[in-house]
Amino acid sequence: MYTLDDIEMGWLANGLIVDPAVEDKLSNFEFEFVSSNATKCDCYECIPPIAPCVRANLILSRKALGHLLATFLPSGLFVAVSWASLFWPADVIPGRTVLVITSLLTLVSMHTAVRQSSPETSYIKAVDIWMFMCIVLSILILFEYGLVLIFRKYKPFQSALRTVQQPVAIKSGESKRGATPIAQVNHEDRIEKVTRILIPVLFLLFNFVYWPHYL
Repeated sequence: MYTLDDIEMGWLANGLIVDPAVEDKLSNFEFEFVSSNATKCDCYECIPPIAPCVRANLILSRKALGHLLATFLPSGLFVAVSWASLFWPADVIPGRTVLVITSLLTLVSMHTAVRQSSPETSYIKAVDIWMFMCIVLSILILFEYGLVLIFRKYKPFQSALRTVQQPVAIKSGESKRGATPIAQVNHEDRIEKVTRILIPVLFLLFNFVYWPHYL
């Protein structure tokens, strides 16, 4: 058995040489190996527990710009495209439904691609939360348009019930029953106006909470 004084390890003059295969395995990170001057390390399986060694530190930094341009920015734009469909007339049924459904399917495909390219984990990743929120907002826009179509379907029936019989005075002092229309409430326009404000506000609030928390 050799003692710590008998064995002393150290780096060669040319320092640490990194295998090129490491760069392929860490393609999502900026990395740097920094050699340490330590010559002794804790070794819990060794006798004695302190053994001679050489040490290097691996410093990783995530490539955030690539994820922002490839995942976060496009998905946010697809949410904005879905929200823009709220400014189209409700009569354009094929155009609005195709636009929202296409954006929704694109978001689902992006989420699937991101999960396949990301390492498997037992917890929910930050990108999963982002994609889930984008999908939920697109679904809300789709449900909102379905609600508008329901009101449009039953609009003739509602219009027929908005007239009431009220007494109308005439010159002879007698009363006569007449039909007086009541002011109609346009539920479609009200829903559209509320959703045009609600969806962007929800998305902005989510961004205000999401980015400070994960950055």
